[in-house]
Formats: sequence, C-alpha cells, structure tokens
Amino acid sequence: MASSFAAAHRRLCPRVKVVTVVGATGCGKSRLSIDVASHFTSEVINSDKMQLYRGLDITTNKIPLADRRGVRHHLLSSFDPNDGEMSPSQFRFHGDAAISGVASRGKLPLLVGGSNSFIHALLADRFDPEADPFGRLGSPASPKLRYDCCFLKRDDDPVRQGAYKEAVWEIKKNACQLAKRQIEKIQRLRGRGWELRKLDATEVVQLAMAAEEEGGSCVRWQGVWNRQVVGQSLNIVRRFLRE
Repeated sequence: MASSFAAAHRRLCPRVKVVTVVGATGCGKSRLSIDVASHFTSEVINSDKMQLYRGLDITTNKIPLADRRGVRHHLLSSFDPNDGEMSPSQFRFHGDAAISGVASRGKLPLLVGGSNSFIHALLADRFDPEADPFGRLGSPASPKLRYDCCFLKRDDDPVRQGAYKEAVWEIKKNACQLAKRQIEKIQRLRGRGWELRKLDATEVVQLAMAAEEEGGSCVRWQGVWNRQVVGQSLNIVRRFLRE
C-alpha cells in the first residue's frame, strides 16, 4: 500500500525541472545562462559563493544589470558579507527556496555558478554537511538528485589543457588553480552519474583570441558562439523540457 501511494505521489507531484550551467571560472557561464534564459521563461539562480554577497561586483565578475536582458536573478548580491560566510547547508536552504519560488511562478529555474560544493549541496538528494564529497577521503558525491536536472557543461580544449591565461576571456592568472580544482570537482560529479552535457567552445575561444590580438571584429566569434554553443544548448533544453 505504501509503495503504491509513493508511486501515485510521484506521478501527481513530479520533480521540479532545473537547468544547471557548470564550468570553470571565466568560461562564459553567465553569458550562456542569459542566452538560454532569453529563449525560455526562465529566472537565474546564482550558485557562485563569491557573488552571493553585496559589493565587489567587478572583482567577483558579476554580470552587469545592463547585460541581464531583463532576466531576473536570485541569490546575487543578496547577502551582507559582514554576516559571515555562507555554508553549503545554508545555500541548500536558500537555493531550494529560490527554486520553489521560480517554479511556483511557472518559470524554469536556471542554476548558474562555479561553486560546485554549493551545487552539490543544493541538488543532491542526500546531503551530509559534515562530509566533503570532493575530498580524497570524503564521502562520494550523491548520485541521486532531488530535482529533475539538465546539466550544461561549458568546455573547451584550451581550458582542459591548462592554457587558462590565453584561452579564457576574463580569467586572471591567479585563478588558474581555482579553475583546475573546479574542473576536477565537475569530473567527480560526472563520475557519480551526474549526466553533464558538454558544450565545446574551442573554436569560439580561438576566434575571440585572434580578434583581440588583431584588433578585429567580434562578429565572427559571436556567430560561432550562437551556432555552436547557444544553439546546441537550446536544443538540449528543449528535449529536456519535453521529457
């Protein structure tokens, strides 16, 4: 009887669909999130632990208001840094409230950010605040998710090869190690069964680098971005929403 009730409950109350954009620092997650959100009725939920707090907009690389194209953002510049650092458990609470609010308005929650420990805390069905799912001796990341998730992983060859300074538009030299750690954490999530759909933007990066060095137009790489990255992302999300 109990199992029958649980099955009926799942049919009547399906899990909320959430699109999540992951990737290393400076790989264009915010840009992609706006491009995707502009094609769907979406609201963005920030999962970058540095961008949660008010202030230091340039240092933390927050997307400017003018570039958001009217897309509503949550958990972005929402907290006072003087109140202390937010824990993954606290982010799980705030993120869940944000997802519930977006879904209640009939919109698609779009989770974006590079803090993989926060992403895991929010999305994992089972979360132990005392465990480190990314540590060598810690408990592995939970393979089961409490939302119906679609993961878009921004990727390109120069980043995987470690040429961060030259390959990524906005990345700083002192962020290389951070980006490497982020990629390692993403690979651990994939290893635990999180289905990450790779979006290869190698050609975009190469064209952007050439345009910057030669002082040329950005039209060409923007066209490739729209075709290869945005177009592929939109197709993935459309299939996900039809499932």
